[in-house]
Amino acid sequence: MKQGMILFWLLYMLFFCIPFPIGLHLAIYDDSRLPSNSVLWSSVFLSLSVVIWIYLLSFYINQFLIKNVRTKQEISRIFQSGIRRRAVVTESAVVKYDDKRESNLMRIKLQFENRNGVSISDEQFFWDTRPYEYRFEQGKEVSVLLNDNPDKEPYFIMEEQRTQYNTSGILIRVAILILFIAYIAGLYIYFYHRESKGYGWHFVSFTHPVVMTGFSMLVLVFLYKRLVKKFIFGKKGDRNLLYSGAQAVARINQVRQTGLTVNDQPEVRFEVSFTDTKGQLRHAAYKKIISLIDLPLIPRSGEINILYDTDKPENIIIPDLLAER
Repeated sequence: MKQGMILFWLLYMLFFCIPFPIGLHLAIYDDSRLPSNSVLWSSVFLSLSVVIWIYLLSFYINQFLIKNVRTKQEISRIFQSGIRRRAVVTESAVVKYDDKRESNLMRIKLQFENRNGVSISDEQFFWDTRPYEYRFEQGKEVSVLLNDNPDKEPYFIMEEQRTQYNTSGILIRVAILILFIAYIAGLYIYFYHRESKGYGWHFVSFTHPVVMTGFSMLVLVFLYKRLVKKFIFGKKGDRNLLYSGAQAVARINQVRQTGLTVNDQPEVRFEVSFTDTKGQLRHAAYKKIISLIDLPLIPRSGEINILYDTDKPENIIIPDLLAER
C-alpha cells in the first residue's frame, strides 16, 4: 500500500519536474528573439545547473547503489558482533510466493528485548527459503541479532538470514542511471544547438529547463528526505530509541492535535512527565501521525510506558504508538 502510494506520487511529481517545464518553455519560446542574458548571469545559472545535476547524480548513486553495498557489509558485520536475542513471533503473514525459488516473502512481527533489556516489538520483511518447515508461525521462537551500533541500520536481522545482491534489481538501477546521465547530456546538447544562435550559453536563465528541471527534482529530493521519508518510514531518532532507550512510566499531562495532517491523518502531540533513572522529574513531548480510525483509541490521561534517551531525557517515544494497528 505504502509502496504503491509512493510510486504514484513520485510519477506525479516527476511530471512537473521534467516534461512540464520543458513543454511550457517550448510553448512560450520566441525563436526570433536573440539570447539577451549577460555573461555574468548566464554563467551563474549555468554553474548552478551543473552543481544541481551533480548533486542529483550523487544522491541517486548513493541512495540506490552504494547504500545497498553498505547495508550488505553492515549485515555481515552484525553476524560477527551482533547482540543475540530470543524473539517470539506475534504476527506472521505471507506477502508473496516465488514459484522459481519456492520461497515465501514473509512479514513477521517479533517481540524481543532491546539493548537495555526492555521488551519491544518490531517487524521485518524477508524471504523464507524453507516455507515447508513453518518456522515463523505465530507463537514460535526465533533468534535475532541486534546491531551493536545504535546509529546504523539495519537495527536487527534474523540469525538465519542470508543476504545476496539482487542482480536484476542492480541492472535496472544501473540502466536508470545511464538513462539519467543521457537525459542530462541530451538536455544541454539539445537546447544549446536550438537556442545558442552563436551566443554561447547566454540563453540560460533560472526558468530555463536546463536549470528548472534540475531545481524541481532537487525540491522533490528535499521533500522526500525531510517529509515523506519521515512520515512514511518513521523518524530515525524514534527507531534508535526503540532499540537503545530506557523504559519509564510517564503520566500523560496533555494530548492535542498539532494542526498538521498527512493524507488527512492528524499529527498528535503527547505531553508527559516522568522520573528518570537518576530520580529527576522530566517533562517531554512526543508527536506522532495517527490514523483517523485509531484516533478515538489513543490514551488521553493516566499513565503510559515510554522509552527515553538517558543522555537526553527530553527525547522520548511511546512504543505502543510506533507500530501501525
